[in-house]
Amino acid sequence: MVITVTDTIIRLFNKISVLAICTVLTFSSQAEPWNLTPRVSVEEVVTDNVELSPTDETISFVTLISPGINAQYVSGGALADIDYEFIQVLYSHDLGERDNFNQMEAMGRIELWPEGMAAFATYSIDNVAENSARNALADLVAGNTVQFQRFRAGLEYNVTSSSVTTSAQLAYLYDTAQDAIGDREGYSGFFNTRSGNAARNIFWDASGQILDTSNNRRSGQYWNADIVIGWITGFKLNPFVRFYDEDTEGNLLDTQIQGTSSFGFGIRWQIIDSLDVDLAWNQVDEDSANQPDVDFLAPPEDYISGAINWQPSARTLLRAKFFQRFYGDAYQASFRHRMRKLTTTLAYNEAIELFDRYNFVDQQLEVWCLGLTPGDFSSCIVGPNESFDLTGYTFVGFASDVGLRQSETYSLNKTLNFSTSLALKRTTYHLGIRKTKRTELEFGDDDIYEYFNIGASREVTRNATVDASFSYIKNDFDRDFDEAEAQIDHYRIWAAEWNEELNSTLTLTIYGQHLNRNSNRFLLNYNENRIGIELVKEF
Repeated sequence: MVITVTDTIIRLFNKISVLAICTVLTFSSQAEPWNLTPRVSVEEVVTDNVELSPTDETISFVTLISPGINAQYVSGGALADIDYEFIQVLYSHDLGERDNFNQMEAMGRIELWPEGMAAFATYSIDNVAENSARNALADLVAGNTVQFQRFRAGLEYNVTSSSVTTSAQLAYLYDTAQDAIGDREGYSGFFNTRSGNAARNIFWDASGQILDTSNNRRSGQYWNADIVIGWITGFKLNPFVRFYDEDTEGNLLDTQIQGTSSFGFGIRWQIIDSLDVDLAWNQVDEDSANQPDVDFLAPPEDYISGAINWQPSARTLLRAKFFQRFYGDAYQASFRHRMRKLTTTLAYNEAIELFDRYNFVDQQLEVWCLGLTPGDFSSCIVGPNESFDLTGYTFVGFASDVGLRQSETYSLNKTLNFSTSLALKRTTYHLGIRKTKRTELEFGDDDIYEYFNIGASREVTRNATVDASFSYIKNDFDRDFDEAEAQIDHYRIWAAEWNEELNSTLTLTIYGQHLNRNSNRFLLNYNENRIGIELVKEF
């Protein structure tokens, strides 16, 4: 199916969505006062390896002075929450990085009428890793961050009843980074609707999404729809028809992605009131299907799809399905369960992305050394910028590096998330696991990101808590297409923190951290220890 949305409609929707939010919040601010909370924080950090060197460790004192303000507004169906912070960083060494930063989180929402329609807007300023292959844990202390801004504004609709559950959203989006990598502008949307228990003759389950974005050079559009409509027979077996379609457009570099469409018939078996299972046979529309000529994308063919929905109570929900998309077999799953003190969630999703900050390429960087002795690389610098003074340095060769580039192809992100927490009277234990496999769909390059975290939080007194955690991160940058050496990074972080409210407006935080990075590229290995203390005063 061809996506056709004119520029005039897009511009009109963008103006209406932004104007709706601004107008409503302006009128609301005249009706009720805003709750303003200014603050200032002072943080002192001591690190024994501020330049994250594998051999030449440098001790440094870093001071962060951060005035900020929080503004909140709640009145009827309108709410807003804005939090801004300016951060001035003072280094006891010459890191060569910028020394002032901005951070912001803002949101606003207004109900347009009580039937579920609302307008919303969100805006954020973050400081993210300049290159997560160079250092995935880059922060304001060690440097190598870039400012990244995100803006969303649009309309959403949410209704829940015994007959139907529906959620939908259409939003203008704008992302921009300090280095222009990940810049994009356009709109996105989704819808989910499902019949409820009160449905008598017809049942349905439909979902879909659309993403239409562009940057300075390229544009890309993607959409999909999965629709099931069936007849309630009054017996345990209910027939239905299923339609699935997804498509792409634009001038990205992809040649393998042309979309797919299928139509099928199936049976829903309602085993019990809270459990039903779907099974369907689907025929692929050969006229719309693309036959990829690469081995990492399976050719489309007729297939069997299935789904399971189980909700025995408000505390437990399981939904999962398997089907076929343009790249082959596809799966989705979500599970949540809540007991008195234990909460567990599990989710698996496969999503298409474009213009993100995760497109890495192999590159060669110059290596310059000062007073080099055999086996000693402590005085070497890799990839010096134009402002670096190379007087006295000697060029010794090139080093292979994984560089960040603007993504101009579609990528497939397969993500598994698991989290569980046990909340006792004064202690909370938590465990989190995440794994993402990102596949560049034009060339088949795979990058794998793994994350593990376990920790505990203990309420020592009424005003004080102590936290301890261990985190493990593994990033595997596979550049097989470029016939270059893969880069595999392991991060291990041990952390502890004491947090105490000294009075109603003054908070003290003391923390320590040990970080070990181990990479198959020697120059990226390092160990770092930090101790920090922070005071936050609200006014």
